[in-house]
Amino acid sequence: MTNEEDKTVSVIDTATNTVTATVNVGKQPYGVAVNPIGTKVYVANIVDSTVSVINTTTNTVIATVNVGDHPYGVAVNPTGTKVYVANNGRNTVSVIAVLHQLDQKIIYPHYDFKHLTEKYFEIGMKLRNG
Repeated sequence: MTNEEDKTVSVIDTATNTVTATVNVGKQPYGVAVNPIGTKVYVANIVDSTVSVINTTTNTVIATVNVGDHPYGVAVNPTGTKVYVANNGRNTVSVIAVLHQLDQKIIYPHYDFKHLTEKYFEIGMKLRNG
């Protein structure tokens, strides 16, 4: 659940309906999506024009990806390989392609189809056993 004014996301235990963790994200978080296997949460941050990537095991932000102006909605495809972000500021959709995880790095290319540009974000992350 996003907390727009606090720049956080609350993690809720659905069995007890209690908040188990609070994660700091960008300014004015709004849209949220979870990958199909439940290991990553993607949060659209309206004011920052970014998407925060949260590891659900550690409840920490492992990446922040720049997207189009004023992202609101987020969706993950059924295979978890693409994240679609609806940008209200310019009526565009950004696509974050989750390519692979190798040697403690995850690579997210960002595609802005309106401007036909491609940017790659390489984010180092610590992988846990399991």
